[in-house]
Amino acid sequence: MARIDTLANFLTDVSTAIKSKTGKTDPITPANFDTEINSISVGSGGSNGSDVSGTPNNLPKGYTPIEYVSATGSQYIDTGFKPTEKTDFEVTFVSHNGFSSNQGSIFGTRYTYNSQAYHLCTFDSRDNVKTGVGCFIFGSQFYTAFMKTDGSKQSISLINGLYTGGDGTTTDLSSVTTTPNDNLYLFAARDTLGNSIIDYGSLDLYECSFSENGVKIRDFKPAIQDSDGAVGLIDLVNNVFYPSNSATPLIAGPELSVSDLSLQKKSLTVTKNGTYTITYDNNYHGLDSVELCVNIDDYITDCSNLFDTNSGMTASKINRFLPVCKPVTAYKMFFENLYVLQGEDSSVKVNINLLDTSNCESFESMFEYTDPSDFDFSNGLDTSKAVNMQAMFCRANTNTLDLTFINDTSRVTNMSWMFYNVRNLVTLDLSTFDFSNVTSTGSMFSSTGANLSTPTTVYVKDEASQQFILNLPTTDRPSSWSTSNVIVKTTE
Repeated sequence: MARIDTLANFLTDVSTAIKSKTGKTDPITPANFDTEINSISVGSGGSNGSDVSGTPNNLPKGYTPIEYVSATGSQYIDTGFKPTEKTDFEVTFVSHNGFSSNQGSIFGTRYTYNSQAYHLCTFDSRDNVKTGVGCFIFGSQFYTAFMKTDGSKQSISLINGLYTGGDGTTTDLSSVTTTPNDNLYLFAARDTLGNSIIDYGSLDLYECSFSENGVKIRDFKPAIQDSDGAVGLIDLVNNVFYPSNSATPLIAGPELSVSDLSLQKKSLTVTKNGTYTITYDNNYHGLDSVELCVNIDDYITDCSNLFDTNSGMTASKINRFLPVCKPVTAYKMFFENLYVLQGEDSSVKVNINLLDTSNCESFESMFEYTDPSDFDFSNGLDTSKAVNMQAMFCRANTNTLDLTFINDTSRVTNMSWMFYNVRNLVTLDLSTFDFSNVTSTGSMFSSTGANLSTPTTVYVKDEASQQFILNLPTTDRPSSWSTSNVIVKTTE
């Protein structure tokens, strides 16, 4: 439930990092990033001595990110704010309380048990709350919390009046009115009438944030404060560290490294005699408003599925993006399903010449379902390290496919499904292809030219290539193919 970063958020982070390093306060636009980064002197700091270097999870310098903090039933944190009926929350946790009359709190505040309350807990035996799934006491009512019951990690939220439980069940709470008059506590509940702290919880907290009228007011991330080793939560909104307010400290979960965070995420870096790394959650689906300055050293390191099924894209937007794709070993499904490049003259092509494929071993499904005429291959495609071309042009929407821009297939072992179901293909030029190491050919040409009255004309470079294709079983190529349509190309 981390922030779902768009490219706009990434650029904002870069701007913030530059301002932190230089001490500037005026807005910095992407067009000026290159100038601003180049003006930073080595080792310089901002007005507060901060460094551009970031940490995993975007924590401020001086904090070590950890996966979670654990409370064992005797810790609490005073968040310092009073929730209202308009307060939203998002929380991810594992509860160790079980479901019973033990009211183990995730967080809470209340005047009494059923008035002026904002309290998420595992309590489960009052006012017909469904047994086994906890409750959210909001105002004066007990609502079923729909927590997971298997002890696994879960995320629960209240956003714009819509409550979503750990099992995905939703409840409309938009009509609730309440005015809690005491601060919200984490890992316990504040009881105003009794002037006490009650219902301590036992749980692992992964992250927790609160918003008021759509504006985030707390964004808690688990961390260790490097200066004294204290375990707690760092609020990224106000840059305030919260250790346990009780005599019992919170317990640290495992530390997170950049590699840990990158398992399900991607990272981009801006480098100026050192590295500032920002990690984000998604893979850039929905790039309909991308404006990217490419004159800085920022790299996308995982390119799988980058434009897969992406609607609303234009060639110009994609072309601004391609130069920042770091040479990787796989462009798997890179453009798959990019059916239509919308809102732009057809003469503008996706310029493949901007893409560095020198390290790429897998081109699997890279152009599946695409129209190859949308791409400019005029300078060729570096396939010198290619091993896997499975389904590379599978189901392509074209009647002519000239692949002479691919000039090295000597290492390729897998060409299965490569031209499967390209049903209207009249001509296919493979005259630069070397099939000598290809061992996987399943459905390689299956249904190729299937909509035509005559077989597809296929050009190859020599008789060995011709025989390679014609010796394929008829499950992998049309049975009508022969030396009449698979032709050795001659040079004039």
